Amino acid sequence: MKAMERIEALYHDTGGKCYVSFSGGKDSTVILALIKMCEQIYTLPPDSMPAVFCNTGIELGATVNFVRWVKDNYYSNVQIIRPDPKKPFDWIIKNCGKPIKSKMKSEMLHRWHATKNEKSLKCLVDADNKLNKTKIANKDLHLIHPDFDITVSQKCCMYLKKKPFEKYNKDTGIKGFITGLRSGEGQDSYRQMEESKMAAAYARR
Repeated sequence: MKAMERIEALYHDTGGKCYVSFSGGKDSTVILALIKMCEQIYTLPPDSMPAVFCNTGIELGATVNFVRWVKDNYYSNVQIIRPDPKKPFDWIIKNCGKPIKSKMKSEMLHRWHATKNEKSLKCLVDADNKLNKTKIANKDLHLIHPDFDITVSQKCCMYLKKKPFEKYNKDTGIKGFITGLRSGEGQDSYRQMEESKMAAAYARR
């Protein structure tokens, strides 16, 4: 009930200038189900909140098919956006570097190899076992060796996901969004939401 109240409040507080960040996964699909319930129980107009899916070009076919099924059979206001066609995945790998393990680990690896940043190295090695999100396994220690010659970067997420949504927000005048986030997903995802000016006001409620 509290989640539905937040959805309702977001819609009215932004004058309808809000959307659901829809990945095609189970968490954001649950958000759509909650929105449908809001339409039945509260005052949310039917299909008034867009569910925005970014087709990065490297999505699983099953995911893309499911998003289309949702649009055709369950929630008609699904909008599909795409990254800059001039900077596809292979361009990013060639010009920026390859993501490895996770976005946070890729970022630390990039900083370490690019600038020999000691703080980044500590995050990767983490002798105290306090930084599970950035620590690499013993079998992956070769990734921090000076002779490791593969350029690592977290920028694929920036080009394939972050920038397309930023463009959508700018083009549509969006003031807020909803994303499915499980409590077990950790503080890194929450921190990223807090850093978003649009999401912060609603994440703290």
